[in-house]
Amino acid sequence: PPLTSSPRPEFLAYLPSRGDPFPAVPWANRAAPGGEADLALQLTGATVAAVNRAAVEVWKLIEHEGLPLGTAASFEGFGRPDGRGWLEFHDGVANMASSQRIHAIAAPGDPKWMGGGTYMAFLRLRVDLGVWRALDRGDQELIVGRDKLTGSPLVAVRRDARGRARPVAGPPLPQRPTREQRAARADPPQTSDPLLESSHVHRANQNRASPQAPAGLRLFRQGYDFLDSIGPDGPELGLNFVSFQSDLGTLQHVMHLPGWLADVNFGGPAAPEAGDPPSPRLIGLLAGGLYAVPPRGRPFPGAGLFGAR
Repeated sequence: PPLTSSPRPEFLAYLPSRGDPFPAVPWANRAAPGGEADLALQLTGATVAAVNRAAVEVWKLIEHEGLPLGTAASFEGFGRPDGRGWLEFHDGVANMASSQRIHAIAAPGDPKWMGGGTYMAFLRLRVDLGVWRALDRGDQELIVGRDKLTGSPLVAVRRDARGRARPVAGPPLPQRPTREQRAARADPPQTSDPLLESSHVHRANQNRASPQAPAGLRLFRQGYDFLDSIGPDGPELGLNFVSFQSDLGTLQHVMHLPGWLADVNFGGPAAPEAGDPPSPRLIGLLAGGLYAVPPRGRPFPGAGLFGAR
């Protein structure tokens, strides 16, 4: 049954199963993409056991109550205590402060039933670690836009004797950094160097606008690594990308605008010149979906599916 008879928000639609879901991010090599459904439930906890128990209890509730629901798929992920991801760089260092998030994620009242809610995107991304490991550290840092060891943003590019671009990073944080120093490290300012501007951290936030600016295209993201298996061809792994934004158009614009993430798969120059780092085909989409998260209310949209009165 339909979750609501009210008007649907713009951009709230299934990702296309044929063709690439985004210009530079194709479906990974699988027979059919999976995981998209009409409802999504995100469970987080301090341990895998805590999350798994909650997931099984949800399944038991559906079965016991005979609810008109079926499970499409479930996906696991985890966070590393050192704050790094599979690419071995610090992950999430440029996320906005908690005090700013409400401005970036609170949905306006269009349609009315979504006012004060938010929108969630879920993308399960396969990462080709073999492609990444074939790059040297300098190229990796130029593609990401940060120093691999310290997480400091790059501030310049120099050319070695062979004309190859080499990164120059800013200083690491002092032992007791100030708030301003932390902010400068987390969200590097724009530069006049086209190679630095083509890195992932700059492409993901081109204009450094405040979260409440409509043209800022700011979103609050969370990343959860996953490992499916390790076989003869190496590990099958990647990232569960979860983002919250005030409008699903924000994510669509970021993924469809050249200079942002529409003309490269992850980062680097769209048309590398001699000595420039490459723009590797690093990620592919395994599953994903776009979801409306209505504000708390009684009853909430779709409550009838859960037997709520």
